[in-house]
Amino acid sequence: MAFILDASVTCAWIFADEAVPAVDALQDNLGVEGAWVPPFWWLEVANVLVQSARRGRIEMATVSQRLAELGRMNIHPSPVEPDIETVVDLSLTHGLTTYDALYLAHARRLLLPLATLDEPLRRAATVEGLAVWPAG
Repeated sequence: MAFILDASVTCAWIFADEAVPAVDALQDNLGVEGAWVPPFWWLEVANVLVQSARRGRIEMATVSQRLAELGRMNIHPSPVEPDIETVVDLSLTHGLTTYDALYLAHARRLLLPLATLDEPLRRAATVEGLAVWPAG
């Protein structure tokens, strides 16, 4: 089954010290339908990688390598773009950043599970009646 993928799960795939079996299983679940991401997802993930390289957590050469690996995965831009009013409303209602609210808006609009490790986002998705992966 397809799902909405956020950067927290993606980073757990990238960094070995953040690996968790349930999160690794999500990567295996990309399967045929794959994952959908908001347009800013690439920038968010790239920023995490660049900041990690600047702090010495990973080598600079690893940034491009990891982005290329993600590019080969069954991850696609979301086919919908929620309106800004919906995103702001979700942000205010659930106390989320607008970035996290956008993940929630995509999941709600597409009626797909949301793959996240972010606890406030997980709670908000549950309140909105959405499935949250990994199960917690």
